[in-house]
Amino acid sequence: MHKLIFILFLSLTSFIRAQDLNAELIQTLPNNKTIQFVSQDHLGNVYLLENNQITKKTLEKTYRYSNLLYGEITSIDTRNPMQVLVFYKDFQTFVLLDNQLNEVQNVNLTVLFPELDVRLVSASIKNTYWIFDSISQKIFLFNISKNELKQVSNPLDYSFKFWNSNANHFFFESENQINVFDIYGKMTSSPIKITYDQLF
Repeated sequence: MHKLIFILFLSLTSFIRAQDLNAELIQTLPNNKTIQFVSQDHLGNVYLLENNQITKKTLEKTYRYSNLLYGEITSIDTRNPMQVLVFYKDFQTFVLLDNQLNEVQNVNLTVLFPELDVRLVSASIKNTYWIFDSISQKIFLFNISKNELKQVSNPLDYSFKFWNSNANHFFFESENQINVFDIYGKMTSSPIKITYDQLF
């Protein structure tokens, strides 16, 4: 692909209401092979991950964050520009950054929950975070202020490469279906009728 394309695939504020999925082209950028991740928050700030460094470009300034202590960055959640989440799978740690990419808090999940092998972390609601454990194949909600883990799903019999979440839902693709868990553990599915290289 010669250009990176921002696609708004799912409305992150509401659940899929029909089986028709709408996508909207937001912006295109020239493809730079060293850029590993690109995102845009609802304020129009652009985030780039290049050489294990996050760059945030606003209209006024450019901010940078890098932390070699935790190894390679696995994922970045930029939905809340005031609290950007950076996950380091190899060290089972996620870091919360403020709007200027200063480190506010780091959470070592190995210390808190040594029985888990966390594969995915993203923000949910009210100081909670979605966590997917690759050993038990379960989805959890982690309350950071109480250090409590609440199981949301039974073990998943699905293999999936693509996932996303919003405050109230955890989405993942499996066998041409979008599967959705809400914060109460209810699961729904919708078929995908399009071809794709990557979802979310």
